[in-house]
Amino acid sequence: MTANRVIAGLIVSIVLLIGAYSAGAAEKADRVNAFYSRFVDTLKAVDAGPEKIATLVVRARTTAMECLDVMKNKLAKEEAANESLQYLHDELEAMLLLTATGQDCSEDWIRTVEKRAQERADPDYTMFCLTNVIRRCPNQGEKLCFKLGDLYLQERRFGMAVDAYTRGLQQRDDEDSRKLLERARQLLAQYEKGAAITKEEVARILQSSGMAPVPGSFNRKVQMRNRIQTNKVLFDEWKAVIRPEFLPELNALGEALRDAFLRDTKTRLVIEGHTDNRGDLNRNEILSRERAEAIKKYLVDKFGLDPSRLVTHGYGPSRPVSPRNDKVGWALNRRVEFGKE
Repeated sequence: MTANRVIAGLIVSIVLLIGAYSAGAAEKADRVNAFYSRFVDTLKAVDAGPEKIATLVVRARTTAMECLDVMKNKLAKEEAANESLQYLHDELEAMLLLTATGQDCSEDWIRTVEKRAQERADPDYTMFCLTNVIRRCPNQGEKLCFKLGDLYLQERRFGMAVDAYTRGLQQRDDEDSRKLLERARQLLAQYEKGAAITKEEVARILQSSGMAPVPGSFNRKVQMRNRIQTNKVLFDEWKAVIRPEFLPELNALGEALRDAFLRDTKTRLVIEGHTDNRGDLNRNEILSRERAEAIKKYLVDKFGLDPSRLVTHGYGPSRPVSPRNDKVGWALNRRVEFGKE
């Protein structure tokens, strides 16, 4: 079931939950329905990652379990299939499973988590699942570090890939993972230097299919997203005003986009804002969106680009390049990324 079809049925699902309890259990009904509404709103948010959903579930775990029971009962009583409600039930059930306290660490539990990740086919969700297993079950989970490293490398989160491969190689040797670790280190070093954005680089990502193999002859093939990443100081701290020294790079981007958009009337560019993990989470998410929007506005105003072909997202600190929680890590994680939609 596609996300659009799910969202189309969400209001209906909310109505179905209202009245799930008798008048004597109004307080419980209010609590469950309030959680359900927050859960739905979080899933609907364009930039919502699994960490945000997990935080919501962890903070109100008892209510989340009550909500799951209500949905399960509603689905059992309905004669016709309710795909939206079933989707929400499965999402909540999976998150409760992934955020359970204690250390299950059984093979069945690990297989269930992996199956959930495969069903979603979403890199962020899969990374969340694998990270959860590795954190809770260091002995059994470490064998998943190589899979996690491949995903981080795919998403160009080079420092995270280095960390995952290193942990995996401490558990057991693997020739391909050693090669991929070295490549991740090389790519991280290149990213740290902060190469300038060029028209040629922009043209390359717009003409690509979106993925390219990681250079090197490895038995385990890893595809990496074609993106432009820059962690240069684009904005003053806690502000969304573009610094003048970044304008030449934006001009190169705008010129390349103007030419590309004339040749191809369907191509769209994604502009993503990312922050480090200091300060309030919501404030960081808002700031990252505002910065992406500031870049979009500049490109539209100066180069006359169609605003509908520039898509902006703000992810705050949820997609770090580096796991380091220091000045070096913060500098690497504060960035803007550009890619073909």
